[in-house]
Amino acid sequence: MTSSSDSESNDESCPDAVLERYRIANYASALQQSYNYKRAAEELVDIWRCVANRDPKVRKALTEPLLDDTMMALRACDGLERNREACKRLVMEALKVLPQAKRKQLQRFVKTQSILASKEHKRAGRGLDPADQGLALADLAPDLLTAVFSHLGPCSLAVAACVCRTWRTEANKESRWRTIYEKAHGVPVRTESFTSTKHYFRDSVAEIFKGKGRQCLPHRSGRRLRDGCPVWLDDCADHESSPLLCLLVKEVSAYILEGRGFGLVSDEHSDSSDDEEVYHKVLGGRKLWRH
Repeated sequence: MTSSSDSESNDESCPDAVLERYRIANYASALQQSYNYKRAAEELVDIWRCVANRDPKVRKALTEPLLDDTMMALRACDGLERNREACKRLVMEALKVLPQAKRKQLQRFVKTQSILASKEHKRAGRGLDPADQGLALADLAPDLLTAVFSHLGPCSLAVAACVCRTWRTEANKESRWRTIYEKAHGVPVRTESFTSTKHYFRDSVAEIFKGKGRQCLPHRSGRRLRDGCPVWLDDCADHESSPLLCLLVKEVSAYILEGRGFGLVSDEHSDSSDDEEVYHKVLGGRKLWRH
């Protein structure tokens, strides 16, 4: 009769079993999330060290997927100092273990990624302050990021959404306002009962907040933002949660977690008329996203 310890030792010496356990860990997915990147890279470093002392068959089975994940780490590495350091340690450990052909392959890939990163840095903007690194909102876990935005007033949250170009594109889609209308009303939309335009949905949602004691204005200055996003004044006494506000929190959090980045560089293609007052008064002339 085989004991459990004997079974575990057999699994550890079986290349197929070890490879299956490694694939279940799914490091490629973790490396693409900034808040998980450092830990995933550190665990890969430990695996490279273990592989160096394992049975040659096990080492051969794990070399290819480990190399793929190491390359993924190079591609997914962002501008955060701790992530760059973790990536550097991972590459150095991999180069110690890899056979000559694979080692040269990784070295070529490192050089290519270095060139691409340098070009991307120049395109993104020159003169970035290194002290700003580590301020990336995308580095926060999803639940923590959502909790941070849930403390913003409606106006502040809408401003955060308006400076994101991706959100502004979405805000002009009728389907987006249909979704918000349904969330706010709690009932599905019946298109045949009214004119189906985003302006109708937007104005209908605004009426809901008027009825709840919130003052709905296009902007603090009385002017409407060109993307049509409503901005609610956050100096009202009533700060009760609402379906629309909850939806905005989740949407803004989702866009940040897509890896859009957090920078202080200006975008030469951004709109500049009615939005400029928002940028300068609320954000101090800085934009949160650079995409």
